[in-house]
This record gives sequence, C-alpha cells and structure tokens, in this order.
Amino acid sequence: MSNKHSAEGEYRVEGSVLDALGLDRQAALELKLKAALHQRILQLVERRGCKSRDLERILQIQQPRVSELMRGKLSTLSVARLLLYADLLGAEAEVKLKQVGQAAKAGAPSSPLMGLKRDAAFRPLLATSGKKGSAA
Repeated sequence: MSNKHSAEGEYRVEGSVLDALGLDRQAALELKLKAALHQRILQLVERRGCKSRDLERILQIQQPRVSELMRGKLSTLSVARLLLYADLLGAEAEVKLKQVGQAAKAGAPSSPLMGLKRDAAFRPLLATSGKKGSAA
C-alpha cells in the first residue's frame, strides 16, 4: 500500500483508510467489524424510515445514544451492542469465517488490516428479511 501527498496537500491512502491508522491487529479487525455492522444498521434504519424518536423506542435508548449511533461514534458502541440493535431492528446476524489465501494457510501473518468485504476473517451478514427465527 502506498500513501501519497497530493498537489493540494491532501494525504491520500490506497485501500482502506483504516489500514493507515496503525492499529494493532485485534483493534483493527474489531473496528472494521463495528464499521460493517454500523453501515448495515444505518441501512435498516433508512429502509424502515425510522426517526430519532422511533429509534429511542425501538432500541430502548435515550436520544444522546441515538445521536451517537447515527453519527457513527463507534468508540461508544461495542460489537455486542451493535448486534443487539440489529436484532431490535428486525435483522439476524450471521458470522462467516473463510480462509484468506496461501499466506493464511502457511500460517504467515497477512496484512494487519484486511478489507472486510474482500477477505476478512469475520464477515457480518445481516439478513434483513424482517422475519425473526426464519432460516436464512
């Protein structure tokens, strides 16, 4: 991955911006998982047409927490809390693990920050059928 300064003085990163943060592997994977869950939750909220007051009632949280959720303040949210919110919004979480190429098979460490959709060890998929308990 190469990072560059553009002519306008902007710092540009190829790939995920999370890759450039220099986090340890566990923190990076957790942040990517939180980000993926958060994006899916925002999609659920939009699809359902929920307003702030609706989310207070559905998620059983106060307005400041709704604001943090909607603004993406992931430092205040755990993976468990995000999974609970997804459940309360009518989604079901499914975790899939997959091998990520030859380096992983040989036990060699891969990039500390893998693209979540492309080749992550944990890929959350939220079934948004709205039917709890149904087989996906």
